[in-house]
Amino acid sequence: MIIKQIKYELVEFDKEIRSRLGIHPDDWRDHYINDGKLEIMHGQNEIYYENGNLFGKGFVNQGYKEGAWQYFYEDGKIDQRGFYIRGHRFSKKNRYYDLERYSINQILCLEEEEWCDKLDYTWEHYDKNGRKLPNTYDEKLQEDLDELNSKINFHNKFISGLEKMLKEVKYYDHKDGIYLFERSLKKQKIKEKIEKIIKSIEPMLIERERLLHQLEL
Repeated sequence: MIIKQIKYELVEFDKEIRSRLGIHPDDWRDHYINDGKLEIMHGQNEIYYENGNLFGKGFVNQGYKEGAWQYFYEDGKIDQRGFYIRGHRFSKKNRYYDLERYSINQILCLEEEEWCDKLDYTWEHYDKNGRKLPNTYDEKLQEDLDELNSKINFHNKFISGLEKMLKEVKYYDHKDGIYLFERSLKKQKIKEKIEKIIKSIEPMLIERERLLHQLEL
């Protein structure tokens, strides 16, 4: 049986609103208001705008969205579609699976609430004209990461070049004290330049770790 709801009947993921309704702060299941009574969503759901057009549809298992879901604009055009696992959007890149051919059990196994990573799936987003949009979350992170890696590699090459120059700056037993002084000064300047570049790379390395962590989530 398909359970039909109006969009305004859904309980928002707002701590104050959920607290007023008596929902525990750690309970992030999907709820809705049914004839003035708080209910946990379950089963095959269709959610509608007030104008009667479909807002979203998919399956909910005891308050957690599971499997393929689709969302629509108010005029009926597709907005986004993708895959949920225990209420979380599953958004790994690279491959697409036909979710009508593969059941959840075939592509997912849960062992103590840990995922066996058998599915690569990316949420699809569309503009109001029906044109597919890039996965802004994953792709923007990847673009930022690529740019950071490019900068870090450039700085590392620069450091390698300076270190090569530093090895070439040698002290020679020379009668001219000015010659020795200029060599020493040049060596010191190169060392200072290397230290300055290394210091500038440090926040880039920290940011790279953050982006890598975000992409792995």
